[in-house]
Amino acid sequence: MNILCICNQGENRSRTTADILSRLGKYEVKFDGFFRDNYNEQTKQRDVFNPKNLEWANKIIVFEDHHEELLKKYGYAYWGKSYNFNIEDLYHYNQSSLKEIIKVKLKFYNLL
Repeated sequence: MNILCICNQGENRSRTTADILSRLGKYEVKFDGFFRDNYNEQTKQRDVFNPKNLEWANKIIVFEDHHEELLKKYGYAYWGKSYNFNIEDLYHYNQSSLKEIIKVKLKFYNLL
């Protein structure tokens, strides 16, 4: 199963969730950010949200209600395969309290 994790910038919540899921070895996982816009020195290009990942994904994990609204703009089919973890943007990448919350959510949706 292909799982796409999307938060605001693709740096903390989605990246931490993708790391946890990747370590399980059961899923192909990517992470992204709806509002990601960084200049990549190696590629000399801007890294921005890639909507092609939505088609790749069998399941999409988002973290806030407004993320679900953004998914709907790309198509209701994407919103229909999403889980909203409802985790506020208060955490840092790999923060232990964030990982614990994510694990509870993953268990709830039978992904862990």
